[in-house]
Amino acid sequence: MEDAEEPAGTEDSDEEEAGPASSDGDGTLGDAFWKRVEREARACQQDMDDEDAPDWEFEDGETKSKDKNYTFCPAPHRATLLQKFTRHFVRHPIFPVRLGACQTAEQIREVSVKDMYFHCKRNGLPEVWAYMWNQWYSPSRWKLWARSTSPLLSRLRTTMTVENHWRQLKHQYLRFTHRPRLDHAIYVICTKIVSAYMVTAANLERTCIGLAEARA
Repeated sequence: MEDAEEPAGTEDSDEEEAGPASSDGDGTLGDAFWKRVEREARACQQDMDDEDAPDWEFEDGETKSKDKNYTFCPAPHRATLLQKFTRHFVRHPIFPVRLGACQTAEQIREVSVKDMYFHCKRNGLPEVWAYMWNQWYSPSRWKLWARSTSPLLSRLRTTMTVENHWRQLKHQYLRFTHRPRLDHAIYVICTKIVSAYMVTAANLERTCIGLAEARA
């Protein structure tokens, strides 16, 4: 990544609480920052294909790294990256930050991108940043996973819903199957579970509508 001046307030201990760095005088990072982020991510695309892994993991055009000691993300950085990613996922405009102030969804994204970008820059992880931007932090990807993109906030953790789904799949539909093949599991989901869920949803909808009409 090219050497760029880091805005104030990007230290790891403070960046989660600080607002977006102001480069345009209006409290936002400005177009210059986003253009630099995208440019550096594109520049690292070629490097991302040059890595060490088993032959079956490589797609057409990818090659193994000539450096036998190459590591895409060194082990000392993995825990910190995961912690940052998790904090970015759970942030929401409804949760106040320092001094009780709340941030908008746009501000949350700017602070989160700045946090991950400058952490990778300080620690010499350009390829990690390119992966993070292209797969998670770019505008088209961010809206797929960040909770701040929705004005609503679920009372359930995402893992609770997923774990409940697989628990029902295991105990109700695959109880006599140990480690089923992927095509078998997909067939059961499509032909049995989806139809059962649709019937349950229809029954709940009629029940809720009936109760609402009775109360009215």
